[in-house]
Amino acid sequence: MNSEFITNGVNSYKTLMPKLPNSAFELLSVLSGFDLNGLKGQKFDDVLNIYDAILERNDIDQLINRVKKSFVLTHGKMKFLNLIMKATGTPATPIPGT
Repeated sequence: MNSEFITNGVNSYKTLMPKLPNSAFELLSVLSGFDLNGLKGQKFDDVLNIYDAILERNDIDQLINRVKKSFVLTHGKMKFLNLIMKATGTPATPIPGT
């Protein structure tokens, strides 16, 4: 990554911060253990410090790979369940991502 990209990302984050969906704060709250309303009341720099601490404490690549693995397993189970339901005449359950 070049430094201009990082600088632009950081500068735009201050603009985007007030517009972040509630789910982004909820995720940050869950990952950090901080109260959602308390987190929303923090200064921007404090929120970034919390975010940075989460990234430093967790192996993000490992977490992403773990989520992918879970998604693949879920997808396989849903396909199998739909196959059984089709064979038995029960209405099928939609498979996420298909």
